Amino acid sequence: MKVLVSVPDLGKQGGIANYYATLRRYFPEHVEFLARGARTGGTRWLRMLSLVADYVTFAKAVHRYDLVHLNTSFARHGVLRDAVYLALARLAGRPVVVFFRGWDEQFESKVASFAIRPWWRMLMTADRMIVLSERFQGRLRSWGYTRPIDVETTVVDDAMVDGVTDTEIEERMRHRGERITALFLARVEPNKGVHEAITAHAALADRYPGLHLVIAGAGSALAAAQARVDAERIPRVDFLGYVRGTDKRAAFRTADIYIFPSAHAEGMPNSVLEAMAMGLPIVTTLAGGLRDFFVDGTMGIVVPPHDPRAIEAGIARLLDAPELRLRMAVTNHAFASQRFLASRVVARLMAIYAATIDGRSEQGTAPHHGSGR
Repeated sequence: MKVLVSVPDLGKQGGIANYYATLRRYFPEHVEFLARGARTGGTRWLRMLSLVADYVTFAKAVHRYDLVHLNTSFARHGVLRDAVYLALARLAGRPVVVFFRGWDEQFESKVASFAIRPWWRMLMTADRMIVLSERFQGRLRSWGYTRPIDVETTVVDDAMVDGVTDTEIEERMRHRGERITALFLARVEPNKGVHEAITAHAALADRYPGLHLVIAGAGSALAAAQARVDAERIPRVDFLGYVRGTDKRAAFRTADIYIFPSAHAEGMPNSVLEAMAMGLPIVTTLAGGLRDFFVDGTMGIVVPPHDPRAIEAGIARLLDAPELRLRMAVTNHAFASQRFLASRVVARLMAIYAATIDGRSEQGTAPHHGSGR
């Protein structure tokens, strides 16, 4: 079974690139990657020529594989671009799995429009789809997609949690002294909740002199956040900038609480899964696929978007209850280790590939029709 996975440049930042950069160490050799898509810089015509070149490369390669796995975003650009890839795979007679990695909720109302419909209908011929949320699965069903849809997750590198155990988590949390660190690790964008996190910390700073807020990440709101902290003289706020690899692991290991008050249209926020796997209690909105599994009061504290007072109350509740923090940390580590590790995600994807090829074989050249999740 040879599988061709269409991906962006794995050396760049971004959710899909990070996902497959992690997974490729766990895939067998017969799963291969073909880089495509979003070019930056240059004129519009140069970007279009690059896209055409991607299509030509894909068309030449697709015949060598038994299955094609497309990664796209449920947004106008993704739908238009990847419908062409699907058409090329269809011309080659190859079964196709489509994985919706992002989901633009505003785009939902445009699916049936005249300008979008032909490309969208092409994507609806995929043999199987993967989404990051049961809500997204339900939307595809409501639009008439009857073939299998799998609800998957983003991923945590097995190596990140190497050495993380219940005992290690307990020792880490019990020997902090008076310092308690709340970590915000994400793209530093306005709709990710960074300003709400700063407001909540400022309100708690006097009451909890051991509380530190660490902000890790880069983005358009970073400079404004730093300027605000300086102008308002908010104490004990540290900015780490963009972190990855061992620096990211260190940021999680030195934290006591993870904060993710995002109002962004998330698919499945990977940083929350990493924080859970590392053994942290979470203060979060139910962004994207989190609503499918996150249990308020057991895994952390659920807060509404754009509500610094709720974030403040959630952090204070955890600060006042160290035993609750520890129970949540241990629960989260166990849950994430069973669901989100890269090796487990790869095993599930390989099963999806095999089932798709088997279903296509049973039906001859017709698409496999089923109702699987």
